[in-house]
Amino acid sequence: MNSSIYRLIVGIFSLLFLAAAGFFWLTESPDENVTFLLSQVCCRVGAVLFFVWMMWKYLIKMPPWMLLTLPVILIPAAIYQKSLVVTVPLAGVLAVLNGLKKKKRRK
Repeated sequence: MNSSIYRLIVGIFSLLFLAAAGFFWLTESPDENVTFLLSQVCCRVGAVLFFVWMMWKYLIKMPPWMLLTLPVILIPAAIYQKSLVVTVPLAGVLAVLNGLKKKKRRK
């Protein structure tokens, strides 16, 4: 399949999750905690899919090792926002070290 089709699918799912978040936020339920939880989960998943849709052409050009680090960064970030303090600088260090390794190969 073409890469643009995957981008379209990601965009559609993003809109569906964001619409579901709005629906759960607006509905009244006997158990408010469940609808609040569902709206927050759908909002976070929809936001992540939206950013993947926005950055699609850059993501398909990323090195394979960096694509493997994305779940390591995003899963803890979705659960514990304070984990970004550790995981984002770690990914930056890995990117710099990879760049230094490529420069040594060129020489």
